[in-house]
Amino acid sequence: MWRLAIAAAVLAIAAGGCSSDESSGPESAAAPTPSATESTGTGTDTGSNASAGPCELVPPSALATVFRTGTPPEGEAKDLTEGFASCTWENDDAYLLVSTFPAPNFQSDFKGQLNMLGPVQSSVLTDGVAFPGTVGIGKANSKGTTVGFTVGDKGYLVAVRTGADGDQKTDFPTATAVAEAVAQGS
Repeated sequence: MWRLAIAAAVLAIAAGGCSSDESSGPESAAAPTPSATESTGTGTDTGSNASAGPCELVPPSALATVFRTGTPPEGEAKDLTEGFASCTWENDDAYLLVSTFPAPNFQSDFKGQLNMLGPVQSSVLTDGVAFPGTVGIGKANSKGTTVGFTVGDKGYLVAVRTGADGDQKTDFPTATAVAEAVAQGS
Protein backbone atom coordinates (compact mmCIF):
# COMPACT_ATOMS: atom_id res chain seq x y z
CA MET A 1 0.00 0.00 0.00
CA TRP A 2 2.84 2.42 0.84
CA ARG A 3 4.57 1.75 -2.41
CA LEU A 4 1.33 2.50 -4.25
CA ALA A 5 0.86 5.80 -2.40
CA ILE A 6 4.45 6.84 -3.03
CA ALA A 7 4.33 5.64 -6.62
CA ALA A 8 1.17 7.69 -7.25
CA ALA A 9 2.87 10.84 -5.99
CA VAL A 10 6.01 10.05 -7.96
CA LEU A 11 4.07 9.47 -11.17
CA ALA A 12 2.23 12.75 -10.72
CA ILE A 13 5.55 14.60 -10.51
CA ALA A 14 7.24 12.65 -13.29
CA ALA A 15 4.32 13.23 -15.62
CA GLY A 16 4.38 16.94 -14.90
CA GLY A 17 1.04 16.65 -13.17
CA CYS A 18 2.04 18.75 -10.20
CA SER A 19 -0.36 21.47 -9.43
CA SER A 20 0.88 24.99 -9.89
CA ASP A 21 -2.25 26.97 -9.18
CA GLU A 22 -2.54 29.03 -6.03
CA SER A 23 -5.55 27.12 -4.70
CA SER A 24 -3.52 23.94 -4.38
CA GLY A 25 -1.37 23.62 -1.30
CA PRO A 26 1.62 21.39 -0.77
CA GLU A 27 -0.69 18.41 -0.35
CA SER A 28 -2.54 18.86 -3.66
CA ALA A 29 -0.98 15.83 -5.35
CA ALA A 30 -1.15 13.74 -2.21
CA ALA A 31 -1.98 10.11 -2.67
CA PRO A 32 -4.28 8.54 -0.10
CA THR A 33 -2.42 7.58 3.03
CA PRO A 34 -3.49 5.27 5.82
CA SER A 35 -4.54 6.71 9.15
CA ALA A 36 -1.75 8.50 10.89
CA THR A 37 -1.06 9.55 14.42
CA GLU A 38 -0.78 13.32 14.56
CA SER A 39 0.96 15.52 17.08
CA THR A 40 2.66 18.89 17.16
CA GLY A 41 6.22 19.79 17.91
CA THR A 42 8.52 22.77 17.95
CA GLY A 43 11.58 21.17 16.47
CA THR A 44 13.32 20.88 19.82
CA ASP A 45 16.87 19.64 19.35
CA THR A 46 17.18 16.20 20.91
CA GLY A 47 20.77 15.59 19.84
CA SER A 48 21.69 12.28 18.24
CA ASN A 49 18.49 10.32 18.42
CA ALA A 50 17.89 8.15 15.38
CA SER A 51 14.47 7.12 16.72
CA ALA A 52 13.22 10.72 17.14
CA GLY A 53 10.28 11.81 15.04
CA PRO A 54 10.82 14.26 12.19
CA CYS A 55 9.69 17.27 14.28
CA GLU A 56 12.34 16.54 16.89
CA LEU A 57 15.08 16.13 14.26
CA VAL A 58 14.95 19.80 13.21
CA PRO A 59 16.81 22.06 15.64
CA PRO A 60 15.44 25.55 16.35
CA SER A 61 18.39 27.13 14.50
CA ALA A 62 17.41 25.23 11.33
CA LEU A 63 13.77 26.28 11.72
CA ALA A 64 14.97 29.88 11.92
CA THR A 65 16.65 29.54 8.50
CA VAL A 66 13.25 28.74 6.97
CA PHE A 67 10.99 30.95 9.09
CA ARG A 68 13.02 34.16 9.19
CA THR A 69 10.48 36.47 10.79
CA GLY A 70 8.80 35.89 14.13
CA THR A 71 8.45 32.62 15.96
CA PRO A 72 8.39 29.49 13.76
CA PRO A 73 5.02 27.72 13.67
CA GLU A 74 4.44 24.47 15.53
CA GLY A 75 5.28 21.36 13.56
CA GLU A 76 2.52 18.87 12.80
CA ALA A 77 3.81 15.31 13.01
CA LYS A 78 2.33 12.27 11.32
CA ASP A 79 3.49 8.77 12.19
CA LEU A 80 2.60 6.82 9.09
CA THR A 81 3.79 3.47 10.54
CA GLU A 82 6.34 0.97 9.23
CA GLY A 83 9.20 3.50 9.44
CA PHE A 84 7.40 6.29 7.56
CA ALA A 85 6.75 9.64 9.27
CA SER A 86 6.57 13.34 8.46
CA CYS A 87 6.44 16.74 10.09
CA THR A 88 5.07 19.90 8.49
CA TRP A 89 5.62 23.51 9.53
CA GLU A 90 3.74 26.17 7.61
CA ASN A 91 2.81 29.83 7.77
CA ASP A 92 2.05 32.53 5.20
CA ASP A 93 5.75 33.05 4.43
CA ALA A 94 7.22 29.55 4.26
CA TYR A 95 6.64 25.80 4.28
CA LEU A 96 8.90 23.03 5.61
CA LEU A 97 8.19 19.31 5.26
CA VAL A 98 10.56 16.70 6.70
CA SER A 99 9.84 13.07 5.84
CA THR A 100 11.56 9.94 7.16
CA PHE A 101 11.36 6.45 5.69
CA PRO A 102 13.41 3.25 5.34
CA ALA A 103 16.66 3.99 3.46
CA PRO A 104 16.06 1.47 0.62
CA ASN A 105 12.99 3.49 -0.38
CA PHE A 106 15.19 6.50 -1.16
CA GLN A 107 16.54 4.86 -4.31
CA SER A 108 13.45 2.90 -5.35
CA ASP A 109 10.75 5.48 -4.63
CA PHE A 110 12.48 8.81 -5.10
CA LYS A 111 15.88 8.82 -6.86
CA GLY A 112 14.83 6.08 -9.27
CA GLN A 113 11.52 7.69 -10.23
CA LEU A 114 11.70 11.48 -9.88
CA ASN A 115 13.38 14.15 -11.94
CA MET A 116 16.40 15.41 -10.03
CA LEU A 117 18.09 18.78 -10.06
CA GLY A 118 21.35 16.97 -9.35
CA PRO A 119 23.61 16.03 -6.49
CA VAL A 120 23.95 18.27 -3.45
CA GLN A 121 27.47 19.59 -2.85
CA SER A 122 27.89 18.92 0.86
CA SER A 123 30.48 17.26 3.05
CA VAL A 124 27.63 16.20 5.38
CA LEU A 125 25.20 14.74 2.81
CA THR A 126 27.31 12.15 1.04
CA ASP A 127 24.42 10.87 -1.12
CA GLY A 128 22.31 14.05 -1.12
CA VAL A 129 20.30 14.95 -4.20
CA ALA A 130 17.86 17.76 -4.94
CA PHE A 131 14.41 17.48 -6.48
CA PRO A 132 12.32 20.29 -7.97
CA GLY A 133 9.20 21.04 -5.93
CA THR A 134 8.15 19.92 -2.48
CA VAL A 135 8.21 16.14 -2.25
CA GLY A 136 7.21 14.05 0.74
CA ILE A 137 5.48 10.79 1.58
CA GLY A 138 2.29 10.89 -0.46
CA LYS A 139 2.77 14.62 -1.10
CA ALA A 140 4.04 16.50 -4.10
CA ASN A 141 3.84 20.05 -5.38
CA SER A 142 5.77 21.93 -8.05
CA LYS A 143 6.58 24.83 -5.70
CA GLY A 144 9.81 24.84 -3.67
CA THR A 145 12.81 22.50 -3.58
CA THR A 146 13.49 19.19 -1.81
CA VAL A 147 16.79 17.69 -0.66
CA GLY A 148 16.91 13.95 -0.06
CA PHE A 149 19.60 11.83 1.63
CA THR A 150 20.18 8.79 3.82
CA VAL A 151 21.88 8.23 7.16
CA GLY A 152 22.29 4.61 8.19
CA ASP A 153 19.03 2.75 7.72
CA LYS A 154 16.86 5.90 7.35
CA GLY A 155 16.03 8.06 4.36
CA TYR A 156 15.09 11.74 4.63
CA LEU A 157 13.41 14.34 2.47
CA VAL A 158 13.59 18.02 3.44
CA ALA A 159 11.22 20.15 1.36
CA VAL A 160 11.27 23.96 1.58
CA ARG A 161 9.07 26.56 -0.06
CA THR A 162 9.57 30.25 0.67
CA GLY A 163 6.95 32.76 -0.38
CA ALA A 164 3.79 31.78 -2.19
CA ASP A 165 5.52 29.97 -5.06
CA GLY A 166 8.99 29.28 -3.73
CA ASP A 167 12.27 30.50 -5.17
CA GLN A 168 14.84 27.86 -6.10
CA LYS A 169 17.72 30.29 -5.48
CA THR A 170 16.51 30.64 -1.87
CA ASP A 171 14.84 27.28 -1.31
CA PHE A 172 17.71 25.04 -2.45
CA PRO A 173 20.37 26.40 -0.05
CA THR A 174 17.80 26.61 2.75
CA ALA A 175 16.69 22.99 2.22
CA THR A 176 20.36 21.95 2.11
CA ALA A 177 21.11 23.74 5.40
CA VAL A 178 18.13 22.11 7.14
CA ALA A 179 19.04 18.70 5.67
CA GLU A 180 22.59 19.04 6.97
CA ALA A 181 21.28 19.91 10.45
CA VAL A 182 18.98 16.88 10.38
CA ALA A 183 21.80 14.60 9.15
CA GLN A 184 24.16 15.81 11.86
CA GLY A 185 21.55 15.12 14.54
CA SER A 186 20.62 11.67 13.22
